[in-house]
Amino acid sequence: MKGVLFTAWLFSLGTISVDAHGWVEKVESIYGEGSSRIGMNSKSDSYLQRYFCPLSSLDECQPDPKHNIVLDEDSLRPCRADKVSNPKATVKPGTDLTLHWAGNGHVGNGQSDGTCVTVKVAPFEADPAMSSFSGIDGAECLDFWITAEDGSQQPQGTIKIPDTLAQGSYTLLWYWNFTEFWYSSCIDILVDEGLPTASPTKSELDDDIVQDYLHNGCADIADSTQFCQKYTTIPESYCMTEKDECGRSICYGVADFLFPCPLCPPGCPVPKAFYDDFSNGLDETKWLIAHKSWGGGKNGFTNGGVVAENVMADASAGTVTFKAHGNFYSGDVMGINKDLTRQTTGVRTGGAIATRQYLGAGSYEVKMKAAGKLGVCSAIWTFFYNDDEYYSGQPIQNHEIDIELPGRPGAAAVDINFSQALLNTWTGEIESLYETGYTTLPKAVDDGVFHIWRFDWHTDPNDRRVDFYLDGEYLRTMRNDNIPFYAGRLWLGAWFPHAWAGIPDFVEEEMVIDYVKFTPFNELYECPTESYPDFGWAPGTDFTLGQEHEICNSVPSSPVSSPVSSPISVPSSPVSSPISTPVSSPVSSPVSGPSPTDVTLYLEYGCKDLPAAFCQGYISGSYCKDWNEDSCGRSICQGDTHDSLNSCGSETSIYFSDGCNVFGDQMDAFCGSYNQGYCKSWQQDSCGRSICHGDDYSALDACEQGPIDPVEVYKNDGCASLPSTFCSGYNGNYCKDYKTDSCGRSVCHGDSFSSLNSC
Repeated sequence: MKGVLFTAWLFSLGTISVDAHGWVEKVESIYGEGSSRIGMNSKSDSYLQRYFCPLSSLDECQPDPKHNIVLDEDSLRPCRADKVSNPKATVKPGTDLTLHWAGNGHVGNGQSDGTCVTVKVAPFEADPAMSSFSGIDGAECLDFWITAEDGSQQPQGTIKIPDTLAQGSYTLLWYWNFTEFWYSSCIDILVDEGLPTASPTKSELDDDIVQDYLHNGCADIADSTQFCQKYTTIPESYCMTEKDECGRSICYGVADFLFPCPLCPPGCPVPKAFYDDFSNGLDETKWLIAHKSWGGGKNGFTNGGVVAENVMADASAGTVTFKAHGNFYSGDVMGINKDLTRQTTGVRTGGAIATRQYLGAGSYEVKMKAAGKLGVCSAIWTFFYNDDEYYSGQPIQNHEIDIELPGRPGAAAVDINFSQALLNTWTGEIESLYETGYTTLPKAVDDGVFHIWRFDWHTDPNDRRVDFYLDGEYLRTMRNDNIPFYAGRLWLGAWFPHAWAGIPDFVEEEMVIDYVKFTPFNELYECPTESYPDFGWAPGTDFTLGQEHEICNSVPSSPVSSPVSSPISVPSSPVSSPISTPVSSPVSSPVSGPSPTDVTLYLEYGCKDLPAAFCQGYISGSYCKDWNEDSCGRSICQGDTHDSLNSCGSETSIYFSDGCNVFGDQMDAFCGSYNQGYCKSWQQDSCGRSICHGDDYSALDACEQGPIDPVEVYKNDGCASLPSTFCSGYNGNYCKDYKTDSCGRSVCHGDSFSSLNSC
């Protein structure tokens, strides 16, 4: 594999009035990796950041009142006393340890230059005092970011573990002073004097295969025995057959340092990291080659779609190239029509691929060299499409995240250039269900070199957002009602849109991909079925390949058995909100089940007033989510839903009859108590009813209004709001959406406004 430096996770700037914040995500040494006390999984900024006062009194650290932040006595303590690193990194005295922290937009732009990151060490305590920490030579003032070997700018630093440390447990204190604030993170480590001197073979391992192991275990790694021997530096090592709760195996001879299992969205494939550097060509078990057409038909514009012949993998270079044939192309590769027949010309024809796997919330990273001419769109996008219920009154579901080049400053198709990009989010095709992010880039990207594009897709219903990055530098956050929550395939390709990418007056251009990386987040999403998952791929595609996916359970972990008078109800719809507090590590000794009396009290009143150990015994390793209440003020154990509790009112029957939007300002609160979701108020059935995220319309009472007749919709409202395929089926033409009558309605080409009903 090609060497690709692991990129520490970055997060968008928070909504508080202070823009700077940082925290340690992970640490790594030649002996393995470990996490900080806040863990490796993605959570909200407000949870991850920690204000800290290393001075003698709070008065010396209090920020300007304009920030609306007041430090309390807890800020004088360096660490979070209720957390312990899991896993802990194991190191040997005198060896290096690298710390990776979140850059949050302060890398490579001068904002953090001249600031100091300081690292100190103390014997392990749950709540160490500042006076317990000692300085580490060389760690008094680390730069906030460094330039890595591949030229990227990374928020990280390396320290040397003092060779005077005796064997045992220690805590590292990381803190950073930026403007008026200090931020701190604590990392627990194990110092082991007996570790072997690292074998030089470990340095031969590509970092990405190590990341694959840490996320997915060793079972699927090619030549897993050789990998384990290099990774552990133990000649007798091998990939063990025993599996953890995520179905992963570890290498013999090394502690279980795998990342924690991500949340498993019910009904979805078990989330796994994905990486491909194309050093083995285009792996047909991972990728589909597109062979279809879209984007033509408006204003007489046509393109040649994307065809299999324009996708070329080069295993020796470790790249995939997408050919783009412009207006002046006269070669032998012909374009394709929407019905998959071939055209008689090859102009405006590109190429594209998509993952076989449907991916959800996570960090997506692609190293791409864009096609350098106007007229062709170089794109990275996730895509999910379903129009099954359109004629029953439901909007088309088009969940999509786009990175598209070139871009422009605004809606008008003018000033199109490669110093701009379109960073978009969609949940549907009508205007209210998508948003275009017109984005100015820090550099022009038609420079003929590779750039690393990344977006972090968060599906937390309390903060759904997508954060975009270019070469490690934060670009923008899209945070709106149109952030997808359905898993989709990841697409890569070069295609020809109408006008908004420019005029393709050239013979041939190409877009090149170097590698693709996906890291799942610990957040939940949904996995419905697309309308046409097997349509529009290269002739001869075998759709059975790469489909051996373990599916997440549809219900939470089973509670510890105990004689309960009434069984716990199984939720009818997936849990929708992510965990905002990590599950504590399981205790080493078994926990006895709760008493029948406590179970009865829980089902009636929730867990808030029960003993702290109740939830841990009721659902192994759980805790009471006392901040999350239903409409009756009841809390539940982590891993359970409010549906499990006894009914507390008649709101549910109102929902079944009239939908969640009937609750007005309280609609999200209702859905939170109903299934921990939120009200999808922008989506309504033909009776005008909305459903809670995670539910489907079959949960509601039958709608008395019949199905929508698309021809009747056309007669009343024109064709612009109908699917792009309507006019093709209606009279074999396209919608003239650029021309409207006095009511703002468009007609199908070949039709006249007189055919519409009177305004």
